[in-house]
Amino acid sequence: MKPVIGIDVAKGKSVVQCFLKRNRPVGRAETILHTPKGFERLRTLLTDLEQQTGLKPQVIFEPTGHYHRVLVQYLQCEAFEVILVNPLQAQRARRTGLRKVKTDESDAWHLGDLYYQEEDWLTHPLQKEAFTDLQFLTRQHEFVTSLYVQATLNMRALIDQVIPGYETFFTGVSTKLATAIVAEIGDVSQFSHPKQVVAMAGLDPSVFSSGKFTASENKITKRGSKRLRRAAYLAVICGLRKGLNPRLREYYDKKKSEGKP
Repeated sequence: MKPVIGIDVAKGKSVVQCFLKRNRPVGRAETILHTPKGFERLRTLLTDLEQQTGLKPQVIFEPTGHYHRVLVQYLQCEAFEVILVNPLQAQRARRTGLRKVKTDESDAWHLGDLYYQEEDWLTHPLQKEAFTDLQFLTRQHEFVTSLYVQATLNMRALIDQVIPGYETFFTGVSTKLATAIVAEIGDVSQFSHPKQVVAMAGLDPSVFSSGKFTASENKITKRGSKRLRRAAYLAVICGLRKGLNPRLREYYDKKKSEGKP
């Protein structure tokens, strides 16, 4: 059979043991880091085995979470055959050993020895890199979505405690938009009249007169908070489109009938 390297994979590093054939290990097990320098050392070990035997060696290890994936990608790029053995079978191989020793070095040795046993391997299928990346992205999306949902629930719980009845203050307006309005206005007790809030948003009409002339069409001043002005505009649009605020619709229709723009 071909030469093989048994690898015990861990976080950021692996222990490797080379074999020319069964019960013919090459040297002692050594640790390589999952870095460019460490992978270069692994390639050197594989190349040395190939030169000694004239056969391209295989690499056998068991999947360990996501730590083994970078190793698989590197070996596939270097055109070496990878065998991902089922963890249950690897565990059974360790139990059948005469020496009851459990170390990273012994695990790498048992994996290499397992390669030469006359039985079928229960291997994990290897995926192409594109599918692995896609799987990673979909799982990240699921993770971020769960964080967003949890943050939304926490925010609503806090709002219910700090501002009871908050969701009924702005009928037909989303929570995000209502939050923007509240944040820009601040403490409403500082205003003694609704017109002061209008002026704060810069929505009050400008006045232009000279002598006996008084303009009949005036633009808004736009001197207040542009963020509050934008939020108020969007709130009105939402209330009109969704039809959830009949009082707003009634007032809007009244002003339109008076010829207001």
